[in-house]
Amino acid sequence: MTVKLQLIKSGIGLIVWATLSSHSVYATNPTDTAGQLSQEMHPLVIGCDFGTSSPHYGIPAIDERGKWGLVNKDGKALTLFQYDAIGPFHKGLAMVQKDSKKGFLTMLGSEIALMYDEISYFSRDTSTASVKKDGKWGFINKEGKVVIPLLYDEVRPYKNGEYRGKKNGKWVYIHPITG
Repeated sequence: MTVKLQLIKSGIGLIVWATLSSHSVYATNPTDTAGQLSQEMHPLVIGCDFGTSSPHYGIPAIDERGKWGLVNKDGKALTLFQYDAIGPFHKGLAMVQKDSKKGFLTMLGSEIALMYDEISYFSRDTSTASVKKDGKWGFINKEGKVVIPLLYDEVRPYKNGEYRGKKNGKWVYIHPITG
């Protein structure tokens, strides 16, 4: 296996970039903070002030004393370290939780629809996500705009981008693009 490392000192710690020809690399800093690097060029921030670093499409989510944020390849913060959780990026967006609300972050660190009690990843068929607020489910697009009103007690994936929704005790078919 060939490993190429590039070290960059930044305002938030030491960043190690690695290029791997095969396998994954696990790196540990002196405070036992570990992160995994994939086969592409990914940063791993190593510093005593930080917790786990998890690369997401080359953008690491960093845990600083229990709060998460995103940094760019130069180690500059893309977001404040204010999130309780940041998931992996999927279709350019990562699920995020702040306090009890959930929404999404773009790869540039912009928040989208951080107001829901529950969310799902965006469907590959419709580019919509199911969201729940105040006990009711509906659907939003990637800009955070509601495309199917939050009227359903439950929603479940069905097939071919369709869902089943329970409203007033009855199940109906929902297509997030056409309604």
